[in-house]
Amino acid sequence: MATGRIPSVQNASTLAGATLATNVTASSLTSFGASPVITNPKITLTYSAKTAAYTAVTGDEGGVFSMNNASTIQFNIPTDATFNFAVGTQFNVFWLTGAGQPTIGAVTPGTTTVISTGGTSATPKLRVANSMATCLKIAANSWIVVGDIS
Repeated sequence: MATGRIPSVQNASTLAGATLATNVTASSLTSFGASPVITNPKITLTYSAKTAAYTAVTGDEGGVFSMNNASTIQFNIPTDATFNFAVGTQFNVFWLTGAGQPTIGAVTPGTTTVISTGGTSATPKLRVANSMATCLKIAANSWIVVGDIS
């Protein structure tokens, strides 16, 4: 592998806030040794209790939502035109207590597609109290729901 300077960046504005090493050579980029190991990782998820239907908004990415109501309530996934979440975004929804069996579905089913193994693929229900499901964005306006659903 040849050594030398890394070519200059044509658009420095894309590097705002970055710290760059100087005199980095191609050979120094290959001499890291063993694979890096992450020790003591900490992942903090936000938790929000919902007692009425709720539609996800920007900032909810990776959140955990409990649903609790005497009547059926729905966790809603908005269209990309409303909130364009990145592919790979997840929401975790669980049925805490209450007689109302929560469902998960799209605000606009004709635009946003929700698929699952639930009895009704586009609007799966959490199976029982204390069950949980994950909503995962897999493409533009496309989500899959997996977990303890019926």
